[in-house]
Amino acid sequence: MSTTTVYIVPHTHWDREWYATFETFRTQLVELWDQLLILTEADPDFRFLMDGQTVVIDDYLEVRPEARGRLERAVRSGQIQVGPWYTLPDEFLVSGETLVRDLQRGLASADLHGGSMRAGYLPDSFGHAAQMPQIYHQLGFRHAAVWRGVPLAIDRVAFDWEAPDGSQILTAYMGNSYSQGVDLPTEGDALAARIASALQAIAPFHPTADVLLMNGNDHVLPQAALSAAVREATGRLDGTRIRLARLDDYLARLPEQGWPRWRGELRSSARANVLMGTLSVRAPDKQRHFEATRVLERMAEPLAAISGIDAAAALDQAWTLILQNAAHDTACGSGIDAVAETSRQRSAEVIEIADRIIDRALRRLAGAGQVWNPSPFPRQG
Repeated sequence: MSTTTVYIVPHTHWDREWYATFETFRTQLVELWDQLLILTEADPDFRFLMDGQTVVIDDYLEVRPEARGRLERAVRSGQIQVGPWYTLPDEFLVSGETLVRDLQRGLASADLHGGSMRAGYLPDSFGHAAQMPQIYHQLGFRHAAVWRGVPLAIDRVAFDWEAPDGSQILTAYMGNSYSQGVDLPTEGDALAARIASALQAIAPFHPTADVLLMNGNDHVLPQAALSAAVREATGRLDGTRIRLARLDDYLARLPEQGWPRWRGELRSSARANVLMGTLSVRAPDKQRHFEATRVLERMAEPLAAISGIDAAAALDQAWTLILQNAAHDTACGSGIDAVAETSRQRSAEVIEIADRIIDRALRRLAGAGQVWNPSPFPRQG
Protein backbone atom coordinates (compact mmCIF):
# COMPACT_ATOMS: atom_id res chain seq x y z
CA MET A 1 0.00 0.00 0.00
CA SER A 2 1.41 3.40 -0.98
CA THR A 3 1.90 6.05 1.66
CA THR A 4 0.96 9.70 1.32
CA THR A 5 2.89 12.30 3.32
CA VAL A 6 1.15 15.59 4.08
CA TYR A 7 3.57 18.46 4.66
CA ILE A 8 1.85 21.03 6.88
CA VAL A 9 3.68 24.36 6.51
CA PRO A 10 2.69 26.88 9.21
CA HIS A 11 2.99 30.43 7.89
CA THR A 12 1.52 33.89 7.76
CA HIS A 13 1.01 36.19 4.79
CA TRP A 14 2.03 39.64 6.01
CA ASP A 15 0.77 42.62 4.04
CA ARG A 16 2.84 45.41 5.57
CA GLU A 17 0.11 47.98 4.85
CA TRP A 18 -3.24 47.49 3.17
CA TYR A 19 -6.67 47.87 4.82
CA ALA A 20 -4.82 49.36 7.79
CA THR A 21 -1.69 51.46 8.10
CA PHE A 22 1.83 50.12 8.59
CA GLU A 23 1.93 51.09 12.26
CA THR A 24 -1.42 49.39 12.94
CA PHE A 25 -0.20 46.18 11.33
CA ARG A 26 3.18 46.46 13.04
CA THR A 27 1.48 46.24 16.44
CA GLN A 28 0.12 42.85 15.34
CA LEU A 29 3.47 41.89 13.82
CA VAL A 30 5.26 42.45 17.13
CA GLU A 31 2.71 40.21 18.83
CA LEU A 32 3.25 37.54 16.16
CA TRP A 33 7.04 37.57 16.54
CA ASP A 34 6.81 37.56 20.34
CA GLN A 35 4.56 34.50 20.30
CA LEU A 36 6.56 32.78 17.58
CA LEU A 37 9.89 33.08 19.40
CA ILE A 38 8.36 31.72 22.60
CA LEU A 39 6.82 28.85 20.64
CA THR A 40 9.98 27.87 18.76
CA GLU A 41 12.01 27.92 21.98
CA ALA A 42 9.46 25.70 23.74
CA ASP A 43 8.84 23.32 20.81
CA PRO A 44 11.90 22.29 18.76
CA ASP A 45 9.61 20.52 16.25
CA PHE A 46 7.68 23.65 15.30
CA ARG A 47 8.34 25.23 11.90
CA PHE A 48 7.16 28.56 10.52
CA LEU A 49 7.47 30.36 7.16
CA MET A 50 7.67 34.13 7.65
CA ASP A 51 6.08 34.86 4.26
CA GLY A 52 9.24 34.84 2.14
CA GLN A 53 10.25 38.40 3.08
CA THR A 54 12.66 40.08 5.49
CA VAL A 55 11.26 43.58 5.96
CA VAL A 56 9.23 41.99 8.77
CA ILE A 57 12.51 41.40 10.61
CA ASP A 58 13.52 45.06 10.35
CA ASP A 59 10.07 46.21 11.42
CA TYR A 60 10.12 43.91 14.47
CA LEU A 61 13.66 44.63 15.62
CA GLU A 62 13.05 48.38 15.50
CA VAL A 63 10.58 47.77 18.34
CA ARG A 64 12.31 44.77 19.99
CA PRO A 65 16.06 45.17 19.34
CA GLU A 66 16.80 42.96 22.35
CA ALA A 67 15.13 40.01 20.58
CA ARG A 68 17.68 39.87 17.77
CA GLY A 69 19.71 37.00 19.24
CA ARG A 70 16.64 34.85 19.85
CA LEU A 71 15.32 35.52 16.36
CA GLU A 72 18.61 34.65 14.71
CA ARG A 73 18.92 31.40 16.69
CA ALA A 74 15.48 30.34 15.44
CA VAL A 75 16.40 31.20 11.84
CA ARG A 76 19.80 29.45 12.03
CA SER A 77 18.20 26.34 13.47
CA GLY A 78 15.77 26.18 10.53
CA GLN A 79 12.65 26.58 12.66
CA ILE A 80 11.78 29.94 11.08
CA GLN A 81 12.28 30.50 7.36
CA VAL A 82 12.84 34.03 6.05
CA GLY A 83 13.64 35.51 2.62
CA PRO A 84 14.42 35.54 -0.23
CA TRP A 85 12.52 38.81 -0.79
CA TYR A 86 12.79 42.07 1.15
CA THR A 87 9.16 42.92 0.37
CA LEU A 88 6.76 40.80 -1.70
CA PRO A 89 6.44 42.98 -4.82
CA ASP A 90 3.98 43.48 -7.59
CA GLU A 91 5.89 42.30 -10.64
CA PHE A 92 4.30 44.55 -13.29
CA LEU A 93 4.16 47.96 -11.60
CA VAL A 94 7.80 48.15 -10.55
CA SER A 95 10.96 48.17 -12.64
CA GLY A 96 12.99 45.08 -13.47
CA GLU A 97 15.87 46.57 -11.51
CA THR A 98 13.59 46.91 -8.49
CA LEU A 99 12.77 43.20 -8.63
CA VAL A 100 16.47 42.32 -8.68
CA ARG A 101 17.32 44.75 -5.88
CA ASP A 102 14.40 43.41 -3.83
CA LEU A 103 15.83 39.90 -4.03
CA GLN A 104 19.39 41.06 -3.40
CA ARG A 105 18.31 42.99 -0.30
CA GLY A 106 16.15 40.13 0.95
CA LEU A 107 18.82 37.47 0.49
CA ALA A 108 21.50 39.60 2.17
CA SER A 109 19.22 40.47 5.08
CA ALA A 110 18.11 36.88 5.58
CA ASP A 111 21.69 35.60 5.47
CA LEU A 112 22.69 38.26 8.01
CA HIS A 113 20.02 36.98 10.38
CA GLY A 114 20.76 33.29 10.02
CA GLY A 115 20.08 32.12 6.46
CA SER A 116 17.66 32.58 3.57
CA MET A 117 15.13 30.32 1.95
CA ARG A 118 16.32 29.84 -1.64
CA ALA A 119 12.99 29.49 -3.43
CA GLY A 120 10.95 32.02 -5.39
CA TYR A 121 7.99 32.31 -3.03
CA LEU A 122 5.37 34.86 -4.15
CA PRO A 123 2.07 33.58 -2.72
CA ASP A 124 -0.23 36.51 -3.44
CA SER A 125 1.19 38.65 -6.26
CA PHE A 126 -1.47 39.67 -8.77
CA GLY A 127 0.02 37.66 -11.62
CA HIS A 128 3.63 36.94 -12.49
CA ALA A 129 6.05 38.43 -15.02
CA ALA A 130 7.51 36.23 -17.76
CA GLN A 131 11.09 36.94 -16.69
CA MET A 132 10.77 35.59 -13.14
CA PRO A 133 12.17 32.11 -13.99
CA GLN A 134 15.15 33.86 -15.60
CA ILE A 135 15.83 35.95 -12.49
CA TYR A 136 15.43 32.96 -10.19
CA HIS A 137 17.68 30.85 -12.41
CA GLN A 138 20.42 33.48 -12.29
CA LEU A 139 20.25 33.41 -8.50
CA GLY A 140 20.64 29.64 -8.45
CA PHE A 141 17.09 28.89 -7.27
CA ARG A 142 15.72 25.44 -8.16
CA HIS A 143 12.09 26.04 -7.15
CA ALA A 144 9.35 28.66 -7.05
CA ALA A 145 5.86 28.64 -5.51
CA VAL A 146 2.83 30.63 -6.74
CA TRP A 147 -0.95 30.83 -6.47
CA ARG A 148 -2.56 33.56 -8.61
CA GLY A 149 -2.28 33.75 -12.38
CA VAL A 150 -1.88 30.06 -13.25
CA PRO A 151 -4.03 29.10 -16.30
CA LEU A 152 -6.42 26.16 -16.61
CA ALA A 153 -3.89 24.43 -18.86
CA ILE A 154 -1.90 23.68 -15.68
CA ASP A 155 -3.79 20.93 -13.86
CA ARG A 156 -1.00 19.58 -11.65
CA VAL A 157 0.50 20.56 -8.29
CA ALA A 158 3.65 21.72 -10.10
CA PHE A 159 4.82 22.81 -13.54
CA ASP A 160 7.96 23.79 -15.38
CA TRP A 161 7.80 27.56 -15.80
CA GLU A 162 9.87 28.89 -18.70
CA ALA A 163 11.05 32.46 -19.31
CA PRO A 164 11.42 33.98 -22.80
CA ASP A 165 15.17 33.29 -22.72
CA GLY A 166 14.54 29.57 -22.10
CA SER A 167 15.35 29.57 -18.38
CA GLN A 168 13.14 27.13 -16.47
CA ILE A 169 12.25 26.63 -12.84
CA LEU A 170 10.17 23.90 -11.23
CA THR A 171 7.21 25.73 -9.71
CA ALA A 172 4.86 24.46 -7.02
CA TYR A 173 1.27 25.49 -7.70
CA MET A 174 -0.83 26.19 -4.62
CA GLY A 175 -4.05 25.60 -6.54
CA ASN A 176 -6.28 25.89 -3.48
CA SER A 177 -4.42 29.02 -2.29
CA TYR A 178 -1.95 29.58 0.51
CA SER A 179 -4.80 29.45 3.08
CA GLN A 180 -6.26 25.99 2.45
CA GLY A 181 -4.96 24.76 5.79
CA VAL A 182 -5.71 27.84 7.91
CA ASP A 183 -7.01 27.28 11.46
CA LEU A 184 -6.42 23.54 11.57
CA PRO A 185 -8.11 21.66 14.42
CA THR A 186 -5.81 20.98 17.36
CA GLU A 187 -7.53 17.75 18.45
CA GLY A 188 -6.26 14.54 16.88
CA ASP A 189 -9.45 13.08 15.36
CA ALA A 190 -10.65 16.46 14.08
CA LEU A 191 -7.26 17.17 12.52
CA ALA A 192 -7.24 13.78 10.81
CA ALA A 193 -10.70 14.50 9.37
CA ARG A 194 -9.60 17.91 8.12
CA ILE A 195 -6.53 16.35 6.49
CA ALA A 196 -8.76 13.80 4.73
CA SER A 197 -10.92 16.66 3.41
CA ALA A 198 -7.84 18.57 2.22
CA LEU A 199 -6.61 15.51 0.33
CA GLN A 200 -9.95 15.29 -1.48
CA ALA A 201 -9.76 18.99 -2.38
CA ILE A 202 -6.30 18.69 -3.89
CA ALA A 203 -7.03 15.46 -5.80
CA PRO A 204 -8.03 17.30 -9.04
CA PHE A 205 -4.45 18.60 -9.24
CA HIS A 206 -3.03 15.07 -9.34
CA PRO A 207 -0.62 15.29 -6.40
CA THR A 208 2.30 12.96 -5.90
CA ALA A 209 2.74 10.94 -2.73
CA ASP A 210 3.91 14.17 -1.07
CA VAL A 211 1.20 16.79 -0.51
CA LEU A 212 1.54 20.43 0.54
CA LEU A 213 -0.91 21.98 3.01
CA MET A 214 -0.30 25.65 3.81
CA ASN A 215 -1.39 26.38 7.39
CA GLY A 216 -1.92 30.13 7.41
CA ASN A 217 -3.56 33.19 5.90
CA ASP A 218 -3.30 36.99 5.92
CA HIS A 219 -2.00 38.33 9.26
CA VAL A 220 -2.61 35.13 11.21
CA LEU A 221 -0.56 34.08 14.23
CA PRO A 222 0.98 30.61 14.68
CA GLN A 223 -1.11 27.81 16.19
CA ALA A 224 0.77 26.90 19.37
CA ALA A 225 -0.98 23.54 19.84
CA LEU A 226 -0.50 22.32 16.28
CA SER A 227 2.67 20.33 16.84
CA ALA A 228 1.04 18.22 19.56
CA ALA A 229 -2.08 17.76 17.41
CA VAL A 230 0.02 16.45 14.52
CA ARG A 231 1.62 13.87 16.81
CA GLU A 232 -1.80 12.87 18.09
CA ALA A 233 -3.30 12.57 14.60
CA THR A 234 -0.43 10.51 13.23
CA GLY A 235 -1.62 7.00 12.46
CA ARG A 236 -5.31 7.88 12.41
CA LEU A 237 -5.45 8.00 8.60
CA ASP A 238 -4.59 4.73 6.89
CA GLY A 239 -1.73 5.22 4.46
CA THR A 240 -1.19 8.87 5.36
CA ARG A 241 1.66 10.42 7.33
CA ILE A 242 1.39 13.97 8.70
CA ARG A 243 4.33 16.19 9.54
CA LEU A 244 5.07 19.82 10.28
CA ALA A 245 7.56 20.99 7.71
CA ARG A 246 9.41 23.82 6.05
CA LEU A 247 8.31 24.75 2.54
CA ASP A 248 11.59 23.57 1.06
CA ASP A 249 11.10 20.15 2.69
CA TYR A 250 8.13 19.72 0.36
CA LEU A 251 9.80 21.34 -2.66
CA ALA A 252 12.74 18.95 -2.38
CA ARG A 253 10.31 16.02 -2.79
CA LEU A 254 8.88 17.19 -6.12
CA PRO A 255 10.06 14.95 -8.98
CA GLU A 256 12.27 16.83 -11.40
CA GLN A 257 10.61 15.43 -14.53
CA GLY A 258 7.14 14.78 -15.89
CA TRP A 259 5.43 18.14 -15.31
CA PRO A 260 3.48 20.31 -17.77
CA ARG A 261 5.34 23.33 -19.12
CA TRP A 262 4.19 26.94 -19.26
CA ARG A 263 6.13 29.64 -21.10
CA GLY A 264 5.74 33.33 -20.31
CA GLU A 265 3.76 35.40 -17.87
CA LEU A 266 1.03 34.12 -15.55
CA ARG A 267 -2.00 36.44 -15.85
CA SER A 268 -5.01 34.12 -15.82
CA SER A 269 -7.97 34.68 -13.47
CA ALA A 270 -9.37 31.23 -14.23
CA ARG A 271 -8.96 29.99 -10.65
CA ALA A 272 -7.87 33.06 -8.68
CA ASN A 273 -8.61 36.71 -9.36
CA VAL A 274 -5.50 38.64 -10.46
CA LEU A 275 -7.28 41.95 -9.71
CA MET A 276 -6.53 43.65 -13.04
CA GLY A 277 -8.29 46.81 -11.86
CA THR A 278 -5.31 47.59 -9.65
CA LEU A 279 -3.31 48.52 -12.77
CA SER A 280 -5.28 51.75 -13.15
CA VAL A 281 -6.30 52.75 -9.62
CA ARG A 282 -4.43 55.72 -8.09
CA ALA A 283 -2.64 56.41 -11.38
CA PRO A 284 -0.90 59.63 -10.20
CA ASP A 285 0.71 57.68 -7.35
CA LYS A 286 1.97 55.06 -9.79
CA GLN A 287 3.40 57.79 -12.02
CA ARG A 288 5.15 59.38 -9.05
CA HIS A 289 6.65 56.05 -8.05
CA PHE A 290 7.89 55.54 -11.62
CA GLU A 291 9.45 59.01 -11.59
CA ALA A 292 11.21 58.27 -8.30
CA THR A 293 12.49 54.93 -9.58
CA ARG A 294 13.71 56.44 -12.85
CA VAL A 295 15.64 59.31 -11.29
CA LEU A 296 17.25 56.95 -8.77
CA GLU A 297 18.19 54.19 -11.23
CA ARG A 298 19.12 56.19 -14.29
CA MET A 299 20.58 59.39 -12.87
CA ALA A 300 21.46 59.48 -9.16
CA GLU A 301 23.12 56.08 -8.88
CA PRO A 302 25.12 56.22 -12.16
CA LEU A 303 26.24 59.80 -11.50
CA ALA A 304 27.38 58.90 -8.00
CA ALA A 305 29.48 56.08 -9.45
CA ILE A 306 30.97 58.22 -12.22
CA SER A 307 31.75 61.19 -9.99
CA GLY A 308 33.08 59.13 -7.10
CA ILE A 309 31.09 61.01 -4.45
CA ASP A 310 30.28 59.20 -1.21
CA ALA A 311 26.55 58.58 -1.54
CA ALA A 312 26.24 54.97 -0.39
CA ALA A 313 24.15 55.73 2.70
CA ALA A 314 21.80 58.06 0.83
CA LEU A 315 21.35 55.57 -2.01
CA ASP A 316 20.63 52.79 0.47
CA GLN A 317 17.98 54.96 2.13
CA ALA A 318 16.39 55.73 -1.23
CA TRP A 319 16.31 52.07 -2.24
CA THR A 320 14.71 51.14 1.09
CA LEU A 321 11.87 53.55 0.35
CA ILE A 322 11.48 52.25 -3.23
CA LEU A 323 11.34 48.65 -2.01
CA GLN A 324 8.78 49.48 0.66
CA ASN A 325 6.62 51.01 -2.06
CA ALA A 326 7.14 47.93 -4.25
CA ALA A 327 5.12 45.70 -1.89
CA HIS A 328 2.18 44.44 -3.93
CA ASP A 329 -0.69 46.09 -2.07
CA THR A 330 1.22 49.39 -1.91
CA ALA A 331 2.38 49.41 -5.54
CA CYS A 332 -1.09 48.41 -6.74
CA GLY A 333 -2.81 51.15 -4.76
CA SER A 334 -5.25 48.69 -3.21
CA GLY A 335 -4.85 50.03 0.32
CA ILE A 336 -6.73 52.71 2.23
CA ASP A 337 -6.12 56.42 1.61
CA ALA A 338 -3.70 56.71 4.54
CA VAL A 339 -1.50 54.02 2.96
CA ALA A 340 -1.55 55.86 -0.37
CA GLU A 341 -0.49 59.08 1.36
CA THR A 342 2.46 57.30 2.99
CA SER A 343 3.43 55.85 -0.38
CA ARG A 344 3.36 59.30 -1.99
CA GLN A 345 5.58 60.65 0.76
CA ARG A 346 8.12 57.86 0.19
CA SER A 347 8.26 58.64 -3.53
CA ALA A 348 8.76 62.33 -2.79
CA GLU A 349 11.60 61.52 -0.38
CA VAL A 350 13.32 59.35 -3.00
CA ILE A 351 13.15 62.17 -5.54
CA GLU A 352 14.54 64.63 -3.00
CA ILE A 353 17.42 62.28 -2.07
CA ALA A 354 18.19 61.61 -5.73
CA ASP A 355 18.18 65.33 -6.60
CA ARG A 356 20.68 66.05 -3.81
CA ILE A 357 22.98 63.30 -5.09
CA ILE A 358 22.70 64.55 -8.68
CA ASP A 359 23.54 68.12 -7.65
CA ARG A 360 26.65 66.98 -5.75
CA ALA A 361 27.81 64.71 -8.55
CA LEU A 362 27.33 67.27 -11.33
CA ARG A 363 29.24 69.91 -9.37
CA ARG A 364 32.19 67.55 -9.14
CA LEU A 365 31.99 66.65 -12.85
CA ALA A 366 31.51 70.23 -14.09
CA GLY A 367 34.43 71.55 -16.09
CA ALA A 368 35.91 68.11 -16.70
CA GLY A 369 34.80 68.05 -20.32
CA GLN A 370 32.24 65.32 -19.68
CA VAL A 371 28.65 65.16 -20.82
CA TRP A 372 26.03 63.07 -19.00
CA ASN A 373 23.58 61.06 -21.10
CA PRO A 374 20.91 59.45 -18.89
CA SER A 375 19.34 57.55 -21.80
CA PRO A 376 20.15 53.88 -22.51
CA PHE A 377 21.17 54.77 -26.09
CA PRO A 378 23.83 57.10 -27.60
CA ARG A 379 23.04 60.74 -28.34
CA GLN A 380 24.77 63.40 -30.40
CA GLY A 381 24.69 67.17 -30.36
